[in-house]
Amino acid sequence: MPTWDTEPKLLSKTDRANICKQIADLGLVLPSVMESLRIAGPNVNKPGNLERLRVAAEMAHELSPKTSAITTLGGSAGMFDELKCEMADELAVWAKTMEPLKTVLAIRATRDGYAPSGKRALAAGPSEESVDQKRL
Repeated sequence: MPTWDTEPKLLSKTDRANICKQIADLGLVLPSVMESLRIAGPNVNKPGNLERLRVAAEMAHELSPKTSAITTLGGSAGMFDELKCEMADELAVWAKTMEPLKTVLAIRATRDGYAPSGKRALAAGPSEESVDQKRL
C-alpha cells in the first residue's frame, strides 16, 4: 500500500535482507504478499496499478522466490454487474504483466467489495482466450 512502511518502493535492499533474515530466523515462510488495488471504475490508475503489481512481484521474488503477489479487489458491491466486463479485461492485462515475472496472481474479490460472492466473481472470467487462467 502506498505510504506504508512496507511499500516495496520504500524498502531498501538492506530492509529486504533484514525481512528475509527475520522470516528465516523465525522458521517462517512467505507464501504471498498482498497489494490492494482498485481494478475498475472511475478514477482508477491502470498504469499505476500495473507498476505496483510489477514492483510487488519483484519484491516478493526477492524475499522468497516462490512467493505469489496477491491483490484484493475493493470497491462497491453495487457496481459489480456494471463493471464486470471492464474488470475481466483488466485482469487479462494483469495476468499478461505477471507472466514474464513468473508470478502467480491470486485474486480475492472481497465480500464487501466489487463481487458480493465468489461465484459472481468467477462468472466474470477473463474475456481474452489467450490468458492462461491457471495463472490468475
